[in-house]
Amino acid sequence: MRFLPLALAAASRRQPGVIWTLNDSGNPPWVYAVDTAGRTLEVYAVRGAQNFDWESLTIAPCPAGSCLLVGDTGDNPERRASVTLYRIPEPTLPTPPTGTMTPSAPAESLVVRYPDGAHDNEAIYADSLGTVYFVTKGRSTGILLFRVPAAAWGSTGPVTAELVDTLPIVPDMHAGRWVTDAAISPDGRRSAPTRRSFSSASARTAGSPPTTDWPARSARPWSPRARV
Repeated sequence: MRFLPLALAAASRRQPGVIWTLNDSGNPPWVYAVDTAGRTLEVYAVRGAQNFDWESLTIAPCPAGSCLLVGDTGDNPERRASVTLYRIPEPTLPTPPTGTMTPSAPAESLVVRYPDGAHDNEAIYADSLGTVYFVTKGRSTGILLFRVPAAAWGSTGPVTAELVDTLPIVPDMHAGRWVTDAAISPDGRRSAPTRRSFSSASARTAGSPPTTDWPARSARPWSPRARV
């Protein structure tokens, strides 16, 4: 199996040593379980999903316990009227892994609109309440933080994300200041967007977005999670 480009990685909390990943636009709607050495363990075809421009993946609480959330949120020209989240229960890998293709459970979908028009987005994360946060890339505006509550799942039509913050990052592709992923700590107290050259960390409390004070900034080498 090829991973080109490897869009991101999310570590399973239920299955130690299992990393979930996917490929972005132009690839089938599949998620991959790999080990910490990058070896393919299992491949799951996400039933009922389409890969228009998959760019983000996170793990979130859900009625099934733990779910994979796939963000079909990429929009380089920033023209999409809406984007889509797909949700499936996190698959339990067989023992031993087979490395074969398996259909996932049917995916739920949630159509999301931004209140101020289209944004390119490659970064989502979810807190312990299941609230999903979107951190925009910064292609044409500042780096914006939106959120959608867990209660939005099951909506019959598009939902509008709430703008909750503008992050103090000056977008600059050449300086590596486009946000290409984001994560939240297991205890829910800190979140960090990833950029090409470094990441920023922010203190937060459960159920609230990161504050606009981002004091901890540490240089990090480029990784597959930080793409242009």
